[in-house]
Amino acid sequence: MPRIALVLNHPVRLQAWLFHHPRATEGAPADDPWLSPAERARVLRLRFQRDRVRYVHRRRALRAVLGERLGLPGPAVPLRLGLHDKPELDTAALTAPAPHFNMSHHEDHSLVVLCDEAEVGVDIEGERGWPDIDALAAMNFTPAEIAGYQALQGAQRESAFLRVWTRKEACLKAVGTGLAIDLKALHAGIETDTREVPVPTDAGTRPVLLSSATAPGGLLVAVATRC
Repeated sequence: MPRIALVLNHPVRLQAWLFHHPRATEGAPADDPWLSPAERARVLRLRFQRDRVRYVHRRRALRAVLGERLGLPGPAVPLRLGLHDKPELDTAALTAPAPHFNMSHHEDHSLVVLCDEAEVGVDIEGERGWPDIDALAAMNFTPAEIAGYQALQGAQRESAFLRVWTRKEACLKAVGTGLAIDLKALHAGIETDTREVPVPTDAGTRPVLLSSATAPGGLLVAVATRC
């Protein structure tokens, strides 16, 4: 699978790989030997062939990276679905130390990040014809984020939207809440700086270290690690 290593400027040491998947639209991806029975069932529930093929490519990418770290063939990596359907390793089935990991995707690209020191969350986005970014910003940004966003125009405004969106998503994935909180209560910032961000959860505030980066193809990346 074509991939490149990304260097992410983040206070905690990370390993990151960006995959570009082929745009296959035919075949029977549910029969892929790299998939677990649960993953095969998930493929069959997807409506469109394009989405089924993308799902298989993404799972193969994740298993390839984890397999290299764990010294296992990809199909033998013991993945399971955890809270909010977040993929996790069944550590009881492993003999080697398990890294923290997270994955994000945009169309035919996938980003896989490993971290030995802390829980990690990552998000990647690119232009995809968002229906109404002004309305989405009003519903999900803090007042300070909205002020910075509205001060921009055109392409700069769209880039700012994607930057804030990826930063918020990475924070939520790092603490494992999914989209279960009010995003207007989470200030991730419109800038690309690295900062500590308090993430509100039902169990109290959880701090993360947050940073932003760019990837080939004009993709925007955000990564957060638990403090």
